Amino acid sequence: MFHIVNNSIFENSQKSISVSDRGFTLGHGLFETILSINGNIPFLNYHWERLIESAEKIFITIDTSFEEFRFQIQRLLEANKLLETYASVRVTVTHGEANRGIFPIDPIKPNIIYTASKIEEPNDKPLTAKIVNIKRNENSISCQVKSISYLDNILAKKEAIDAGYDEAILLNSKGFVAEGSITNIFVVKDNKIFTPTIESGALPGITRRVLLNDLNLDIKEMDISVDFLFESDEIFATNSLMGVKSISKVDKQEKDCCIIYNNIFIKFKNYLSIA
Repeated sequence: MFHIVNNSIFENSQKSISVSDRGFTLGHGLFETILSINGNIPFLNYHWERLIESAEKIFITIDTSFEEFRFQIQRLLEANKLLETYASVRVTVTHGEANRGIFPIDPIKPNIIYTASKIEEPNDKPLTAKIVNIKRNENSISCQVKSISYLDNILAKKEAIDAGYDEAILLNSKGFVAEGSITNIFVVKDNKIFTPTIESGALPGITRRVLLNDLNLDIKEMDISVDFLFESDEIFATNSLMGVKSISKVDKQEKDCCIIYNNIFIKFKNYLSIA
């Protein structure tokens, strides 16, 4: 298998990043996880826009173009013989190499790393979820970007898995639902769809964006309490690789996988095929 660093291609066994890289030493960086379907990459422009906007928020200057970004991804898929399957492409951007210290004095150049792997085709098997003890700090800028500092998400996921669940649901400091460990959360009540606001600590996910803006769905962004979550009729989750997934159980409460979710699953799958 191969990966690409700053437009140079390497075998995965080759060294390509310095131990003084700030992504490695301080977790200062971003990543995008991107779905490829037989070499076709839906919503790539959305991933690019989020990456650029997020980089500006954490003072990383990405000195490349969308065309180059797309070219390197296609180059990587071809090198790894992933043009006729479902694949996950990860693009990691680190602040770059610098001397020790929390903030570099001199300007440094970011590193852009492209990796890819084969994945299974997404399915409609429902998830189970647990509300975990790890909290999302909705006041932190790290909630607004897909940071490589993913410790809270890792610990939240582990807590859920250790309890026998597939996914974690994180609350924010005020006790409202923020997001899953790797997903955005949607709630259906009385045939109406709701999702946490970005201000609640929800990451601005790509599939979330598609559901809110592209599919002509009536979705209200609002603060979602735990009581509202449990009183809901349906719950589903989204991310770029799995698309839309129903949640059949939260903690010990069973949930329906009914008409609203099924309609959205079909509508999203159809849209994905033409995106």
